[in-house]
Amino acid sequence: MVNVQPQLTIHWRGHIPLEHVSWERHTGREVVLKPELEAKRNRVWKKTVRQHPGVYDGLLLVLERLQASSTGVHLDLNTIRFSRVVTLDSLGLGLVGYGCLGCQMIILTPDRQSILIGERARVSIHCPLFLSVPGGMLESGDAEGSVEKACMRELNEEALVDVGPEKHLLAIVGELHGKLGAIMLVEMVAQETPIPGALVSGNEEWTSSQLRWYSVDELDRLDLSRTLEGVAFVAEEWRIHHESRRSVIWP
Repeated sequence: MVNVQPQLTIHWRGHIPLEHVSWERHTGREVVLKPELEAKRNRVWKKTVRQHPGVYDGLLLVLERLQASSTGVHLDLNTIRFSRVVTLDSLGLGLVGYGCLGCQMIILTPDRQSILIGERARVSIHCPLFLSVPGGMLESGDAEGSVEKACMRELNEEALVDVGPEKHLLAIVGELHGKLGAIMLVEMVAQETPIPGALVSGNEEWTSSQLRWYSVDELDRLDLSRTLEGVAFVAEEWRIHHESRRSVIWP
């Protein structure tokens, strides 16, 4: 197997407590498409609903501006309907700015030697059967609370795992397999040390509704061309660590 390392676009990289990340949603504004694209939207969305009957045309958060300082990161947000995102994606187009905002949780064991990864279900709209850490796109209502609360909502929906109180933002990266997303990569640590390879119950987003603990030594044996952003980032950090360069995850 040829192990192709995908190239991540890094918008921001560091290691700051999640409570130092703030955001603000600009109410009363919503991203709309050009008239010729809006005209195609209804047809594209009807096809999507036929293929994925449970899909919901909710309001997603869009990252318009990223402001970083020595003490924290601030995100300026807008919103967009999911049907417009699907329309743009079907045409291979992107959004102005960073794109729809998502989060992925890099959950490590206390000894930092294993990471929780799952295979996305075959019926997933985005990248079916790809390897990923828990996470997803964030919705307009998430911006009414803290960034931590939004990330924990995503985690609690997707995987049954207890994490400790310390949570850190490691990076904000561009979507690997499209042009429409910006992903916050958030480090969390499991409360207890699991058995290596142990399975973790997940929701319908995952093959067999399960994830498992992968040793970090397994990362270079994964097909990295079929991973989402969190797995690709950790694999790169592990390589940096072994080459004795500065890693934000491993000292």
